[in-house]
Amino acid sequence: MNILDKKGLCTWLKSGQRQDPSTGVLGNFYKSLFIEPMDLMEQDADHAVFSRSIDGLEILKRITLDNNSLKVDFSIENNSGKELPQLQVEHFNMFAGGRMPQRPGMFTSVIEGPDVKEFIECANFGERYVKAFDYNNTSIIVGNTKNKYFLKLRSDYNCETATVMIHGNTVTRGFNSLKFKLHPGETFVHGTIFELHTGEVPEKYIKGVKVKAKISK
Repeated sequence: MNILDKKGLCTWLKSGQRQDPSTGVLGNFYKSLFIEPMDLMEQDADHAVFSRSIDGLEILKRITLDNNSLKVDFSIENNSGKELPQLQVEHFNMFAGGRMPQRPGMFTSVIEGPDVKEFIECANFGERYVKAFDYNNTSIIVGNTKNKYFLKLRSDYNCETATVMIHGNTVTRGFNSLKFKLHPGETFVHGTIFELHTGEVPEKYIKGVKVKAKISK
């Protein structure tokens, strides 16, 4: 869709009734939306706007950079003249922990408000973890205690679930929007915010319920 998709920060529009059994996100991609790249409408040093029109839908992807924070807003406006049932926005991200020397110390934490719900260490090849969390002011932390950095993912509106999938040193998924219908003239917006922090990882992010990944079969 754009350079962020190629680098592992994807935004997808999903539809239908079938749901992913692991995360509950709708299982169908919305028609041909992702066959062609989006058009670049605006761009400067700290923001870009991409657009795409399909079947009467006006879709905008707005990317804003503010120091160490990156915000991605995805909006859908219904100009088709008819109601569109059962849609959902999925932010599907991918982060890799590097080759073996960089892998020890890599972790993922799921935070609900100020508290760690789960702390997952998945450093070995073949380890696998998949889970969806109901959204309740939830954040996802991906970091490395030895290399001293962490990335905080959060969503501040219209969010249904936070999802995590880990295969060895690769962390994927992110936030799913509420499932929604669009009447003619209505607009739905969902976004994800990425915040990069360097230095010692705060102790509060590496405490809590520790979960060992399951070995893939």
